[in-house]
Amino acid sequence: MANVADLQSKYSKLAQEYSKLRAQNQVLKKAVVDEQTASCSLKDELKQKEQSSRKVEQEMDSLSFRNQQLTKRVELLQEELLLSESKSKKSKVIIHTHADCSIHDIFHLLNLTKPLCTY
Repeated sequence: MANVADLQSKYSKLAQEYSKLRAQNQVLKKAVVDEQTASCSLKDELKQKEQSSRKVEQEMDSLSFRNQQLTKRVELLQEELLLSESKSKKSKVIIHTHADCSIHDIFHLLNLTKPLCTY
């Protein structure tokens, strides 16, 4: 009889342990599912961030290239402006000297032709 009581006591302890383990198993299964869901969500978010990062990087490369082109164009235009200004200054000096000569010549011709004109 002691043997039967002893077996029943062991069986009762095993049943309790089984019950606890079964409850823990349910909790752990739910935790695993939750973690898998969170993991998938984080993977999707990571994929979106990587795509966004690549897009921004490409845009930055494109803008950097365009900036270099514009910088070269501005430098070229500045050089052309300097050349144009230096030519303009030279031509202004030449035009100014020609203008002085021309005005002087016109007055001289007017003075010569004045007696010929009859009013």
